[in-house]
Amino acid sequence: MAKAKISLEWKKRVKQEYMRLRQAKRYKRADEVKLSWNQNRERMNEVLIDDQKRWTECKALWVSTPELPLHVSCMKKAEIVGNEGDIQVIPIKIINSVTPIPTMYTWAPIQQNFMVEDETVLHNIPYMGDEVLDQDGTFIEELIKNYDGKVHGDRETGFMDDQLFVELVHALMQYQEKDKVDKKDKEKGKEEEKEATSKSPDDFPVFVIFQAISLQFPDKGRAEQLREKYIELTERMDPNALPPECTPNIDGPTAESVPREQTMHSFHTLFCRRCFKYDCFLHRLQACHPGPNLQKRRGPDLKPFTEICGTDCYMLLDGIKEKLAAKREQEEEHEKSKDKQSKDASNAVESNDSASLPRKVCKQQSVDSGNEASSEDSNDSNNKDSTEGSNPVSTTTSFSLLGLMGEDDHREWTGSDQSLFRALHKVYLNNYCAIAQIMLTKTCQQVIVCTG
Repeated sequence: MAKAKISLEWKKRVKQEYMRLRQAKRYKRADEVKLSWNQNRERMNEVLIDDQKRWTECKALWVSTPELPLHVSCMKKAEIVGNEGDIQVIPIKIINSVTPIPTMYTWAPIQQNFMVEDETVLHNIPYMGDEVLDQDGTFIEELIKNYDGKVHGDRETGFMDDQLFVELVHALMQYQEKDKVDKKDKEKGKEEEKEATSKSPDDFPVFVIFQAISLQFPDKGRAEQLREKYIELTERMDPNALPPECTPNIDGPTAESVPREQTMHSFHTLFCRRCFKYDCFLHRLQACHPGPNLQKRRGPDLKPFTEICGTDCYMLLDGIKEKLAAKREQEEEHEKSKDKQSKDASNAVESNDSASLPRKVCKQQSVDSGNEASSEDSNDSNNKDSTEGSNPVSTTTSFSLLGLMGEDDHREWTGSDQSLFRALHKVYLNNYCAIAQIMLTKTCQQVIVCTG
């Protein structure tokens, strides 16, 4: 009984506050319309005054000579008497009615599917014929029930958007405070110090508020859903609040030093491997987007640069250049021995094939064939590739932020620098020059010190 009484009382409060907020919004909207109308009227008067001044100062004159039909004497005429007594008469022309274009819907194809919310209002009641309605009269009723009784054109009495919902909850919190005061009076001042310390100006609304709103507006969801919706809306309205489990922007002022998995979380979870874009609507299902493949993929190796990239290159450190030269010699010797073994194996296979199979006559291509130009182009491209391969790779970046920073700014590793370094180090490994060129704020000497 007590619970039903409280629910009935809260339901009455919800209805009262809802009507008050709707009325306040209606009055506010009317005031805004009046203010906008007055501002537009003033602006229009200013424009008319300016145009009148321009026309009075202008000496140009427009003479209108309309063509009168032959039966003008038989036509009806409109007569206007001016303030000074002058009479203006003009024949009335009837504009024939034009048949309006019927309402038409067209379907336009799109490049991809878009996820939208389900229709909650029945926009069209299909006409199945009198015979179908006579046999099964409950078809229309069941169809309307599927849309919660909402049909296009009905006056919507229970309208409540997100802003009105939050305002309604805040308005009902005053009754929450009144109930607390009544309970304090009944308890006769017991545990006043404890309540005073626990009291806060921003108390969270009690659950009975959401229960009462859910009873009054059942189409808005259950009380638990309304409570979660209120928390989400209030957190969204706070400009300083971050979404839950959200890593700050690596380029923002609040960047933090986080592990590589956390930095790459958005790329691993939201980047579609089929569309090559973030948060695609087409493959957002788990079957099509199973997540990142944590196995290391074999990609094109970017070999470390052989020449120094600048005055602060790590190769200028003591002992680094000698170690790199010795390592390079070992790699070259290993490649030479590997090439020699492959050549010996291929020669042995060719000798066996030539001994076992009869010799074939090779067909020589004519010098005057039509493929001469293509062969020359291919030779030119081969020569170009060989010349490009002989040139050393440029080790200097075209842009850097070191010159724009202070003397001590680039020495300090910020959270953004540390997070970016962890993301790059797994890709480029010991190519410190490439890591420094991508980071733009650190030299490769600082990068190698950080790895050590």
